[in-house]
Amino acid sequence: MEYYFFSSYPTQVKQELSEQEFSNYKNCIETLNKIYQFEELYDQVVQSYTDYKTHLYNACIQFSGMGLMPKHIGYEWKLKANRLLLTTLNLSKLYLDKCYQHKTDTSFIGKLSNQDEKHQNFKALRKKLFETNDGYAVGDELRNYVQHHAMLIDVFTYGFHQKTIILYSCVDQTRLLIFIMGRDPSKIKLERLQAVIDANCYKDKGLDLHRILDQFISGVGELHGLNRSSYRDLIYEANDSLERNLLSQFPDCLDKTIYARDEIVPLNNRSLLETIEYILEKNAHPINHCVFDTSTYPPK
Repeated sequence: MEYYFFSSYPTQVKQELSEQEFSNYKNCIETLNKIYQFEELYDQVVQSYTDYKTHLYNACIQFSGMGLMPKHIGYEWKLKANRLLLTTLNLSKLYLDKCYQHKTDTSFIGKLSNQDEKHQNFKALRKKLFETNDGYAVGDELRNYVQHHAMLIDVFTYGFHQKTIILYSCVDQTRLLIFIMGRDPSKIKLERLQAVIDANCYKDKGLDLHRILDQFISGVGELHGLNRSSYRDLIYEANDSLERNLLSQFPDCLDKTIYARDEIVPLNNRSLLETIEYILEKNAHPINHCVFDTSTYPPK
């Protein structure tokens, strides 16, 4: 098979590549593409949850000026909250599935780096989050619930506590538990989830989603922080390999593309690197929503 690219100085010349060179350059581009798509997906999770939180706080502002909320207004606000939350949970599930595949016991960082140590570090953090982070423990079940059973929020209304407006955003704990048990979880998992639901219910209104979702998104942020620290060096290694070994020698490469007989690989590493660096800076410090336990939440 023939491997090549075209240089354009002083005239268009077909330059041969070895199979190993083609494979190396292709792997570099694929590494950058995978990291770009992974970072983009996490950015979608962050932005979707920000939209959801913004809707909640806008609701607090509007509700605070009402003596009595008309039923149709409460319905519309609940409808939008459920729609935004469904997007957040679906994106989060997509991200977590990309992070780790249960059936094959493989992870994104393990496959990307080809290092079992990084894979094991990721598994250890997942286990720790399930045991210590209530929101992360139940987050996967919440997504399954809205995907296969019903809209998540059953109660979306407000009240007052010590002259402060309280926003209630809750899911019926009995229906949620029946759904979870119907999925036949292990004894250890069921006991953990039951403990989470019992500890985070507010009176008769149901499972308080405020803190649960804050904890869930913060847990996803912790996982992403570990992933990012594990592959950050790979970003620059892949880009430097292309710049040093190919593009620096042939700066006038005609169309920044390498070819095999049945394959075309665009050398778009500079564009990918620029976008990756933008996302890295944009989400350099994940928001730990758990520290913002606002007075608008139901009292513990």
